[in-house]
Amino acid sequence: MRRSAHSLALTAILVLANCGGFNAASQLRLYLSASGPLISSLPLSDSLKSGLVVDFTDLASGAATMAEEFKACGSDKPCKLNAVDKFQVRFFGVERRGHFGSHAKLQTVKDIIAGIISSARIYYGARQNVTAGGSPRVVTEADLKAKLDELKAAMQP
Repeated sequence: MRRSAHSLALTAILVLANCGGFNAASQLRLYLSASGPLISSLPLSDSLKSGLVVDFTDLASGAATMAEEFKACGSDKPCKLNAVDKFQVRFFGVERRGHFGSHAKLQTVKDIIAGIISSARIYYGARQNVTAGGSPRVVTEADLKAKLDELKAAMQP
């Protein structure tokens, strides 16, 4: 019964995430909100699991705020970059708590979230430091979708 409830919740998340066009922040919020099965599946102490629930709740809340800001920004990429930067600050705060280092799977999730932030910053126009002879990295909407798909897979128990 518990497994089917989790499957139903994940299915609902996927349906919601794919409706109404692509919004990276909304999808990120949905995936972070669905962290319960992942946390439950890890062989960690109850206190560490409680800390992770707080971490993922904080990140999901930050992604929800970012999604709201994206809507308010319309097509203004610098405005969206500012929203991503605010989320990055929240992510750094959660990362400093140290819970993601307690299991390899959580480290992978943390690294993917960091990659999503980095890619989103480039996509929305962040300045890049390019070495002599190098070219700036290009990030497309498809790249962001691929990073989110990678997060979705990593969040599976």
